[in-house]
Amino acid sequence: MKESGSKPSTSTLNILINEYAKVDGAIESTKLLELMSQEENIQPNDRTYNHLVKAWCNRKNIKEARNVVYKMLASSGIYPNVVMYNTIARAYAEVAKTYKAEQMIFEMQTNKVAPNECACGIIVSGYSKEGNTTDALRFVYRMKELGL
Repeated sequence: MKESGSKPSTSTLNILINEYAKVDGAIESTKLLELMSQEENIQPNDRTYNHLVKAWCNRKNIKEARNVVYKMLASSGIYPNVVMYNTIARAYAEVAKTYKAEQMIFEMQTNKVAPNECACGIIVSGYSKEGNTTDALRFVYRMKELGL
């Protein structure tokens, strides 16, 4: 794009980051974020970070996904949204750590993000897949406390 005199937009780079996320390209997605920070008038937004978190979660690297969240807070002041929390919660549930996905609910509430039906479904489904119907049912009853 530079060779032709065109400048990429945040939206253009978000599309590329999202496509890399789909094909297990977390490292390439991170490089695009770095490129974004070097360009004038291009700032990453919550969608940019959502795509990066998704890319790392697709690789089952939850630690790096969490690092993206910390970097996001430190560099741009953007707070995680429900999509980001749900992505991380799903990754925990997929690796049979649903209790950590449930802890995400507390983190969401601490950061003033309302858990939604999707977040709760991820947790109930995760416990069920683990064969832990007791905790799945306990969480179903807890959903009422969450207003769902």
